[in-house]
Amino acid sequence: MIKFFTNRELSNRLDINLARWKRWSREFLPPDPLGGMQSGYTRQYNPNEAFKVNLGGHLVADLKFTIPEAKQIL
Repeated sequence: MIKFFTNRELSNRLDINLARWKRWSREFLPPDPLGGMQSGYTRQYNPNEAFKVNLGGHLVADLKFTIPEAKQIL
């Protein structure tokens, strides 16, 4: 069974600021198919999406790539 994670769970587990995690997820993933920005539905991430956001964030924050460069690498 695939486990899904919320923004808050992932930011706590990975020790990343919640606002930063949300910004990265908006940059590196397509829009949430189940809800929009103001739908009141919390986005849930499967492990592949969480890895993609974390890797993209690492490229931007630690390796100093720009967002477009990180998207091209991903």
